[in-house]
Amino acid sequence: MTRKEARHVDLAGMRVPFGPHEAKGRRRQRVIHLTDHATGLLGRFIAEVTSGPLFWNAKGRPWTRCAVYTLRHGFGTRKQVESHEAVTVAELMGHRDARMLATVSQHLDQHERHLWQAIREGSSASV
Repeated sequence: MTRKEARHVDLAGMRVPFGPHEAKGRRRQRVIHLTDHATGLLGRFIAEVTSGPLFWNAKGRPWTRCAVYTLRHGFGTRKQVESHEAVTVAELMGHRDARMLATVSQHLDQHERHLWQAIREGSSASV
């Protein structure tokens, strides 16, 4: 995603598809689904950028892999804290299955309120 250009974005489909040759692993297509807000932002970026990367930092440099990772990681964690199913979150992020979320991308232990809420909601069930 760091080097995504306007030609890569499907605004009408609200997605950013990665062909197999561009996707991590280079075996299958990966699709990142966009929210209405993200689609609107990308539409504005595309209107402003005539060529080259769409994503730039405050110093006027293209996003690094670390910046993209941080954005995606935050999205995945936030969606899980909002109690979205891990398989759905994984699909929205372009993962093949939920294994990546389960092993790398969650950090739910840092969201104690979410964990306590899960305990309270399940407290009527016998343990």
